[in-house]
Amino acid sequence: EDSLRSAEIHHAREHAAEDAGYKAKCEAAEAQVHRAEKLVQSYAQQASAAQAATRETEREAERLRQVVEEMKEEKRSGVADLGGQHQSAAGSDETEQQQQQQQ
Repeated sequence: EDSLRSAEIHHAREHAAEDAGYKAKCEAAEAQVHRAEKLVQSYAQQASAAQAATRETEREAERLRQVVEEMKEEKRSGVADLGGQHQSAAGSDETEQQQQQQQ
């Protein structure tokens, strides 16, 4: 009976050791899952920040495109104005020349 009892105790200890091993493995796995969840959260925050920065950069690029277009338009209208001024100046020179020739 002692040997039977001794065998049962030994068997129970083996099961307890296996259970402790499983428990340790489960705890380690849970810790890994927790770390992975934190990483996923961190990557999600980084992605969100990157998307916000991208949107801001796109808005700034669009604003700069508009500024460039406005500058081009101002240049075109300025060149047109200068062209008109040159023509009027040329016209008044011709008028002066004609008036001098007539005198």
